[in-house]
Amino acid sequence: MLSRVHTAVIRGLNAVPVTVETDVTGGMPCFRVVGMPDQAVMESRERVRSALRNCGLDFPMRRITVNIAPADIRKRGTHLDLPIAVGILLSSGQLPPGEEIEPLCLMGELSLDGGIMPVPGVLPMIRMLKQKGFSRVVVPRKNAEEAALVPGIRIYGGDHLGQVAAHYRREKMMEPLAEITEEELLRRAAARTESDGMQPDFRDVRGQEAVKRAAMIAAAGGHSLLMTGSPATGKSMIAERIPSILPAMNYEEILETTMIWSGAGLLREDRPLMLHRPFRKPHQRISAAGLTGGGAVVRPGEITLASGGALMTAYYALDQGKRLYAVPGNITSRTSMGTNKLIQDSVQPVVSLDTPFEDLPVRKACYSEEKISGLGEDEQLVFRVLRDRGELMSDQISLLTGLSPMRVSQVITLLEMKGIAANYMGRTMLMDVNQ
Repeated sequence: MLSRVHTAVIRGLNAVPVTVETDVTGGMPCFRVVGMPDQAVMESRERVRSALRNCGLDFPMRRITVNIAPADIRKRGTHLDLPIAVGILLSSGQLPPGEEIEPLCLMGELSLDGGIMPVPGVLPMIRMLKQKGFSRVVVPRKNAEEAALVPGIRIYGGDHLGQVAAHYRREKMMEPLAEITEEELLRRAAARTESDGMQPDFRDVRGQEAVKRAAMIAAAGGHSLLMTGSPATGKSMIAERIPSILPAMNYEEILETTMIWSGAGLLREDRPLMLHRPFRKPHQRISAAGLTGGGAVVRPGEITLASGGALMTAYYALDQGKRLYAVPGNITSRTSMGTNKLIQDSVQPVVSLDTPFEDLPVRKACYSEEKISGLGEDEQLVFRVLRDRGELMSDQISLLTGLSPMRVSQVITLLEMKGIAANYMGRTMLMDVNQ
């Protein structure tokens, strides 16, 4: 017997509708899942089998084929456990059909005892299903609050597979959750702001009036902000408090930010909604994909995660297809969804690997040729690069000089031993810049 259950899968920050087709026929007992499933979906066979048996339901010892259509899209996510389990119950005759007139969409991960566990990406999937005309969705109870943000669709919070089975049999119908209206959401955001004493506040900063004024101007106009200075002078402290002086998030911003963080799987159980402007401070050695997004499994980068809030970066050198992008110091930037405002506004291409060294835009310092007359050829090359470019990371020096990373490390050590250069936290600079 063939059955169909509707659900969705995440692709980047968007969702696409899929249909779980289940066919239970005679033959040698087997359980196959087709339609380009990933490893997590393939492992759902064991979770579904144990969940059905532990709920007092029968797992048919027949030939079970599950096709997740369309078959040309990679299916990822444990939220397909629930539709697969319900599809098996429908095809084996344990649940009566009757959802064809008004289909019931399902999503949720199953534990071995049949409990429905929370999953990431519920909000973008619910929004997409509403756009496709679906009006009823069963989601995990712990995801119900973010799902209730979408108006015009009935959301059912499920705790257990047996509860969903009773709903299909019309033994005990699940009650739809109340929608979270725009007024209710803004009221919650205002209450959370007033009660959250752990949120970094701009009023905590003492002194640094010039930097504070620059931060306020940048926050008011949505500008990028460059801060340089010695460690422990308050750069990070000021940057992480910039979201506190930004205007309160409106309804669309809360919905957009929550959808981004939901798709990335970063929402916390105690805070299922993004009611504060985000602040992101990635590691200084983050990759280009980690900053801008992408990868084999497409995920939002730090720029997208900081949408509506602030992003603080520290000295990046991103090799983007024969071009070197350098961001000295710290940069805090407001971003918007789907844009690389940080890259567009703050990161300018400073050198192409095909550009002759003599044509580079440089900052000339007052050095005499006698200073480098006693150095070796590689040492002179590195010296000139440091003289003209200022502080550089080892990989930047390697790209600019053509030397191997190991050779660059050796040359930097020699310059340090001669008292010409110094290396601090991975950055190399000349000792006597003003000579």
